[in-house]
Amino acid sequence: MVNLKKLEKNLDDALEKETSDTLENWLDKQREESKKYDGLYYSIRRFVIDTYWKIRHIPHGISNIIKWGPTIYNDHDWDHIYIFKILLTKIRHMRHRTEKIKFYAGWNNEVKWMKMCEYLMEYIIKSKAWEDEEEEKYLNCKNSEYYKFLVENIINGDVKDLKHYKCDIREGKAQRLLWKILSWRSPYWWD
Repeated sequence: MVNLKKLEKNLDDALEKETSDTLENWLDKQREESKKYDGLYYSIRRFVIDTYWKIRHIPHGISNIIKWGPTIYNDHDWDHIYIFKILLTKIRHMRHRTEKIKFYAGWNNEVKWMKMCEYLMEYIIKSKAWEDEEEEKYLNCKNSEYYKFLVENIINGDVKDLKHYKCDIREGKAQRLLWKILSWRSPYWWD
């Protein structure tokens, strides 16, 4: 009769020894391969290749400075709107590149989502809600606890304050929708 436990243990030991031997052999080969590239020739070669690629990226860097110059120049540290301006510029450049190259299937769907994000960011940046009376139809405040609280606490029905708070609610909704779209769709925008 065959002792299955002993056979299984012997098989496990053999497999572990073979695996560790294979791993040791592979590591030794890698160490020997890396020693080949320690010489002066390979150091100079690596320097030349790196320099070549750095020089090739100079035109791209200059075009980036030209494209991003106005955005960076107009950036200020005191308001959250400037974050949206920088993000708007980035998404706009990505959308133009995607429309120009059309390098993957479904690019037109992603362009649609990029345009939606651009619209939401422009809405937040320009604060359309302050100016447009017709925007009232797009805001469902009746279900908002925050809105109910504000309406109850506004003294003498001051319409300006009510407008201000409605604007805050609209911008908050636009921001939440923007971040949802970005978290959902932006992984598909990078090539």
